[in-house]
Amino acid sequence: MGRNYTIRYENYIYERVKELTIEQVSENEQLSPDQVENIFKRIARQKKRLGNSVTLKP
Repeated sequence: MGRNYTIRYENYIYERVKELTIEQVSENEQLSPDQVENIFKRIARQKKRLGNSVTLKP
């Protein structure tokens, strides 16, 4: 599956999910929860490969 959004926007979504729930980000950005989750997972994998792993806030 290819990228549908800019790298900057995907990083913004990633950062938002660290602070809010996937559902909240989905509603705020008018994306489906699946889209938000896929973006988050893709960026998280990239950061892990680069040694920049992160944990989600509860």
